[in-house]
Amino acid sequence: MNLTKRAPRSPYHIGISGIMNLARMADKAVAKLNNTLGEYKSGDTSGRDRRTLSALGLSEEQFLGIIKNSSDDGRMDDVAIAAQLSQQVDIDLEKIKAFNIAERNRTPPDEDYRRRFEERRRIIGQPEIMSLPDMLDAEDMHDFGIPSNLTSAPPVSAHSGGILGIVCLGRLISKAKGFLAGKLGEYKFGDNSGLDVNVMQFVGLTEADLLDGIDKHAELTDLLPWLRHKIDKSQQEVADWNQDRRSRGPWNQEIQKMFDQRIEAVGRPDLTTFLDLLDCEDAADFPQ
Repeated sequence: MNLTKRAPRSPYHIGISGIMNLARMADKAVAKLNNTLGEYKSGDTSGRDRRTLSALGLSEEQFLGIIKNSSDDGRMDDVAIAAQLSQQVDIDLEKIKAFNIAERNRTPPDEDYRRRFEERRRIIGQPEIMSLPDMLDAEDMHDFGIPSNLTSAPPVSAHSGGILGIVCLGRLISKAKGFLAGKLGEYKFGDNSGLDVNVMQFVGLTEADLLDGIDKHAELTDLLPWLRHKIDKSQQEVADWNQDRRSRGPWNQEIQKMFDQRIEAVGRPDLTTFLDLLDCEDAADFPQ
């Protein structure tokens, strides 16, 4: 895990024990042990990691011990991490859900943090970013690019608002870039994906518009202005969309049956929303 060459996993990733931040913290822990952490903060030097460790009731030293016991030649085993956590930590599903909701909605807590957050928005050129996890995703994409080879790694998390603060937009663009590169893998894209269709309808873009725009604006610094020119949504409209997408689960018995089959396939009967399911399917398809 060399975080001088690639980003850690998204804070939204819940593939390990259903807990936000945990996969990202694990990636950083491996990098710290290998002296390849780069510019990232880890463990007690990271506010996000400290909150996550506190929620688990673990010290940084204890967590590093779990990572050491779950790694082989610098590669970790998410299943082994989850198994060790289950032995050392009382994983309460209701507490996890509450923790995840708080983390997804976390914004700068004070004026000093708000000033630093504003500077970070200026650096990445995205004043639309409102939450801390979206900022991390946006910075990762700014530094390492939008994932486009979906034969070797998943697209951007569906939860992420790392592009213009709009949930699912980063995932749509990630899949579009994969499609253009011939690296879509097993993912469905555009008019073949119900989620993509809903996102395109919300932002007012057709599949052809999107592909043409991304093809002509390959770099993120060029793509963002083009998207702003095309998308006319108020901050409240985006906030309502984000909340609806993140909370949406099965809406009828037929969809519930399909949902139940998919959560059984990934071994996560606790899941209730489609975006959480997509994150877990991504984790299952691309295990660490």
